[in-house]
Parts: sequence; structure tokens; C-alpha cells
Amino acid sequence: MNPLLDIRNLVTDFPTKGWRRPPFRALKGVNLDVNPGETVGLEGESGSGKTTIGRAVLGLAPGSGGEIIIDGTNIGQLSRARRRLMSRDVQVVFQDPYTSLNPVLTIEDILCEPLIVQGIAKAQARRRILGLLDRVQLPTDAGARLPREFSGGQRQRVAMPWNRS
Repeated sequence: MNPLLDIRNLVTDFPTKGWRRPPFRALKGVNLDVNPGETVGLEGESGSGKTTIGRAVLGLAPGSGGEIIIDGTNIGQLSRARRRLMSRDVQVVFQDPYTSLNPVLTIEDILCEPLIVQGIAKAQARRRILGLLDRVQLPTDAGARLPREFSGGQRQRVAMPWNRS
């Protein structure tokens, strides 16, 4: 079985201030495999590179070396347009997603927006969202609620990537 995510010898450097100072090496030689159906947690001290690994996988942190292969595709070799298409399949679930959810919109409006942007009709998007909320065991009225009306765990379920269903 091929890994869904295959990170090989990942190196990430960040520039430092001053023209004579060498870059700061945030990651050096990171290797990680995540197989289909597998859940992996990264743990470590503050500043150990957990977030940088995630940002590198999303293409938000510079890769100075190594490879990141997602579902058989080396993302370092993709054009910007192909990376954008891939971003539909690779998404983040925030530890506390409250800050990523617009506090004045209902959950239904928040979740329907990206589907509508992708060209899905509003009525179809609404049906899909209500079905997905049911799948993650949220109450039937969850779509009509505001983010502040949910617990942290419920907000994480709201913020889960929805595009694979």
C-alpha cells in the first residue's frame, strides 16, 4: 500500500535579518508516512517544528529540500494552478477552529460558501451540508446556529474538510 502522505528528508529554512546571517533551519531531515485510513498526531515541545511540517504540506512554508508526496504526486513539482486544485483535497482542522469560523454567519452559511464558490447550487449545497452535519452527529438544527453556540469539539467537527463526501 502506498502512503497517502510521504515526506522524505524535508528541510525548511527561514531567512534571518541581516545579510550576513545564515537562514534559520526549522526542519532538518523529516521523514513521515501517513497511510490511507490512518490518523497521525505530531507531538513535541513548542518550537519543535510541528506547525512548520503542516504548513510545508499545505505549501505555506518554504521547502528548502526533500520531498512531499501526496497521493503519489510530488507537490514540489506542481504548478501554482495544480497546487490550487490540490488544495481541495488537503485541508487543515484547527485545534481551536473558533477563530477560523466567521462569528456572525450561521454554520450552514459558513459551510455552504466554499461549495457555492465551486459552482454547486445553493439548494444542493445546503442539502449536502445538512447531511454532513448529521454524519458527524451534530444536532438537526446545527446549521442554523452560530459558532459560539458549539463546544470546542463540535466546532472541530464543523471545521472538518467536507470535500471528500
